[in-house]
Amino acid sequence: MRWKSSGFAGPKLAVGLHARAWVALALCTAAALSGALAAPAWGGTAYVANDRDNTVSVVDTDTNQAVGKAIKVGKGPRGVAITPNGKRVYVANRASSNVSVINTKKQKTVGKPIKVGRQPRGITPSPNGRRVYAANRKSDDVSVINTKRDKTVGKPIRVGHAPHGITITPNGRRVYVSDNDDNAVSVVNTKKKKAVGKKIKVGKVPRGSRPAPTAPACTSPTSSTAPCR
Repeated sequence: MRWKSSGFAGPKLAVGLHARAWVALALCTAAALSGALAAPAWGGTAYVANDRDNTVSVVDTDTNQAVGKAIKVGKGPRGVAITPNGKRVYVANRASSNVSVINTKKQKTVGKPIKVGRQPRGITPSPNGRRVYAANRKSDDVSVINTKRDKTVGKPIRVGHAPHGITITPNGRRVYVSDNDDNAVSVVNTKKKKAVGKKIKVGKVPRGSRPAPTAPACTSPTSSTAPCR
């Protein structure tokens, strides 16, 4: 099993839950769940987006077993993102072009799906949990969601062709978007709400990515694709 950033729709992991389903995983700690699903002895919970079932499965990462009923979401769920406080899971629904919101305590969707661009894939929360960014593959842009109101804010941010994966730096200042058809990565300035600089050329058909963890030697780490500065 290969692990990637929870903010990405890119991981396609064949698991025992649905042998033929494409899935994307995101992890949530037991502390954040406040024991909503099981005893405090849990080490954590995984949320698995089942593309062909239009559901999200909840997995106990101590027992490696699915628990409860799968949660119904939109059509073709791909990306999964969990807010830093663990209270909400945001699911990018590829086929219905919207984002479902799951309450992790109730383990069910809340409110109406949030309309975003066409065919969202990757999705990631900001470090402070106030925003969620969704990469929309067919409209070549990134939608910004206000997590307090669960609505998009401002105009979608234009990036490269067929954005797929998306991640954010630990300081929340930059969003890196893998532009599938351009073999490149766009860099979004979250304060200016626009792509900045030239696209970063990478290998063919980029999908997943994640930022480097904060290191003692770096006071402002950026992406794993660039040195800390």
